[in-house]
Amino acid sequence: MEAYLEEINRIKNGVAMTEALQLMKKTGMTQKKLASLIGLSISTFAERKKAGTLNQIESERILRLEKAFALATTVFDGNPDAAKGWLISPLREFDHNTALDMLETDVGAAEVMNLLNCIEHGVYS
Repeated sequence: MEAYLEEINRIKNGVAMTEALQLMKKTGMTQKKLASLIGLSISTFAERKKAGTLNQIESERILRLEKAFALATTVFDGNPDAAKGWLISPLREFDHNTALDMLETDVGAAEVMNLLNCIEHGVYS
């Protein structure tokens, strides 16, 4: 199956909260930050933990975060700590916001991915 079709199925079926919690652990995010990035209050985040899955919108947001972290890890030579550091550092390209903050919106996420691709391909100065 094509990768994008698998991704669509994951979104439609809802991403498991265990996957979201694993991403939180890998990236070093707090529950509060992860909840914010996927558009949830802390209380709704706790409800989702009990339910076990995210809805479609939240699932898309988690997958967006996963993709950004994966690309950042690749760009920084497979080093997840370097990727984490880059994601939480204020960047002048984002008006001194962090890449993680930019990932709260589709537009911001596209810019994060664009910047990572530029760095990866050496067209960033």
